[in-house]
Amino acid sequence: MNLKKINEFMRTKRVLNFLFILFLFSCKGESFEKRNTDNGKINEKISNEIKGIPDQVSVDCYDYLTELVRSSNFPFSEWKINRDKVNLLIDEDNINIVSCKLFYDTDGTGTIGWIEYHKKEGKLFNTSANLEAPVQLKYEQKWKNLFDVCLSNNIKDTTENRNLEKIYNECNELPLPNNYSYDAIIEEKGFRNLDKEYYSLFPLKYQDNYKIAKLPPINDNVKPVILITYNNSGQSSWYLFILNKNFIVTSNIILYTSEELSNGKSNTTIYNISKDYKISITKSSNSKIISSKEFTISKDGLIK
Repeated sequence: MNLKKINEFMRTKRVLNFLFILFLFSCKGESFEKRNTDNGKINEKISNEIKGIPDQVSVDCYDYLTELVRSSNFPFSEWKINRDKVNLLIDEDNINIVSCKLFYDTDGTGTIGWIEYHKKEGKLFNTSANLEAPVQLKYEQKWKNLFDVCLSNNIKDTTENRNLEKIYNECNELPLPNNYSYDAIIEEKGFRNLDKEYYSLFPLKYQDNYKIAKLPPINDNVKPVILITYNNSGQSSWYLFILNKNFIVTSNIILYTSEELSNGKSNTTIYNISKDYKISITKSSNSKIISSKEFTISKDGLIK
């Protein structure tokens, strides 16, 4: 073999080796990304946003809040569970705060506590022990930044507005007063099923089988609706959502929920909405009242 052919052979070999190395890195990268996805992470999307790389697939803003809570010094170790397995169920959400239950999936659904996040101040509180004297928590600042940016950019587009307007107009209207009763919870009279394609219009996670009905409007800018959802254990929850004149959700609060605890006891949240929209929410454990709150709806559609 002459020198020219030898040189050509060596160049070809180097190119093939280089392409083979690139192929290996590509496979490893794909495998690593798949493991992250299979683990229920949103790391790829979050990493891209941190780096300023636009993502064509939008991230639910409350995924960032979930990661914010997971990164905090909430006493997860007391429950001997991996904090990455903990999820949030929104109990109350308005322009100022979001209150959530912390839970993880077991044979049933395990509740480990409650938190309250103050959006404007960026303060996170553990409200599990005493709602009147919550404990402030520390967390990783990057999750606050991403949550804030996501909320500011998460403006409903015209199509979504029209969808929610159409759903609202097709809803049955329930009379006031409206309150908890066993028959109402079981029969769900007046509620119509909501197609899954519209679930994303409401800021809820880990829920299914949505049903909806509307209440009498307070004014053109305040249109209350009640939404029923079910978790993976088959337990229903009832939410009060407020829509504004543009059919955008402005606030919400949980009206009814019930859960069986590991000690054989149960916690229940029930409600009453009067004709003038005074709302009372009562939490009890085995018929013993734990807490009772009163709420009103402002002219701007905020539940206070």
